[in-house]
Amino acid sequence: MAADTVAGFLRERRLPVREADVVAVLRRLLGPHLVAADAAALTDNAASFLRDHSGVEPSEAAAETATKETVAAATVMLQTSLSMAQVADLLDVDQSRVRHRIADGGLYPVRVGRSNRLPAWQFAGGRPIAALRAVLGALPDGLHPLEVAGFFTTPQPELAVNGASTAPREWLAAGGDPDPVVELAHSLGQHR
Repeated sequence: MAADTVAGFLRERRLPVREADVVAVLRRLLGPHLVAADAAALTDNAASFLRDHSGVEPSEAAAETATKETVAAATVMLQTSLSMAQVADLLDVDQSRVRHRIADGGLYPVRVGRSNRLPAWQFAGGRPIAALRAVLGALPDGLHPLEVAGFFTTPQPELAVNGASTAPREWLAAGGDPDPVVELAHSLGQHR
């Protein structure tokens, strides 16, 4: 029987993540961004504008689905992220070198409580993906960690390989030219 609680799911999958850590990362990543559907209901005019100009039909069910997907994405990011010690082992360096890479923009941390976790999307083949520092430096300030993850893991038409859109992470991991990825990162700031 499948577990229907976070703690049960973590036990069932034998994941080395405490339920308290999941709650801490959800609080940190989602706290100010998610509220009860009725706490920030759209006005009738706003709902009408959204329906008329976006093709989106605002609904409580859609808001509930989006909330569940966001919570799931944050949970997956935590479960697949690496600790400072794990990254130090992976890179065969001391943890102080990992802290230096974070400080100089060469690695992307997510703060969980008093420690940093490093999302797995930034590593490929046991190394940080190529040009990570340049791309991270081009991203606009203040992006939510799920937005950063989404940027790196969502296929982009500008990064086509044999006619198929490729995600920036895969593009860079395969040795693709970092310039178009840096341009895409810069363009995010123009749409905020």
